[in-house]
Amino acid sequence: MLKLVKNLLFRIAVAIILGIVIGIYCPEWINRILLTFNKLFGSFLGFSIPLIILGLVMPAISELGKSAGKLLFITIVIAYGSILFSGFSTYFITNEVFPSLLLGENLGSVGNISKELKPYFTIEIQPILGVMSALVLAFMIGIELSFKKKFYFGRSYYRFSRNYCFSY
Repeated sequence: MLKLVKNLLFRIAVAIILGIVIGIYCPEWINRILLTFNKLFGSFLGFSIPLIILGLVMPAISELGKSAGKLLFITIVIAYGSILFSGFSTYFITNEVFPSLLLGENLGSVGNISKELKPYFTIEIQPILGVMSALVLAFMIGIELSFKKKFYFGRSYYRFSRNYCFSY
């Protein structure tokens, strides 16, 4: 039983069910407080993700050594190949399956939303970089650091990342 409770997938399922129950049965002011927290945390997370990418991907690429370019190219080919495969397969399956599932259905009433819940306040925190910009920058600097570890900047960043970023 304890192993089930520690399982991440189980926790996510419980959180989704709990969110649905809270959303249906709690008063509007509690839902608005939770939505305000959600918007604030989402804004902070959107700001932090590019920095996390820079802090984790850059030293990881520099750890690969001089073969980082070839290994990185293979990884990118595998990642984009799987993205293309999943995207095209999803497109072709939905073109074949959805029309037969929705045959004769009236979809006109789907767009009627009577009430929208708004947070009490929001704070817009713009990220320093976009996610793709952070990934490209992390790859470029990581590959450069893998070649320049013997120079001052490479050694300094390498020591900093080993001592402070990965000290957990």
